[in-house]
Amino acid sequence: MEGKWTITLTGSAYRHDFTRLDALAAISRARLAADPFEPSRITGASDPAGWIGPAVDGTDIEVFAEVDHRARTIAIFHIMEARPHVIRTIEKAQKERE
Repeated sequence: MEGKWTITLTGSAYRHDFTRLDALAAISRARLAADPFEPSRITGASDPAGWIGPAVDGTDIEVFAEVDHRARTIAIFHIMEARPHVIRTIEKAQKERE
């Protein structure tokens, strides 16, 4: 994702006490990433992208967002400590795109 992008966070992104800076750190230093990583659970919504990477304090977190490549926007709606099943899902999706 080169160049300038607009990144927003929804209210739900803050539910687990991680910050915008944590999400940006995880995305920019992601060890796993897939866009998309699974089908959307919301009818009509785009399939979400997912990243696993370190928050500012080094905690591995999962970040989910809707990415619009044409508009160059990322709408982050979920940030929390990385869970094993999410790591496996993103690993699988990443391997399928390689």
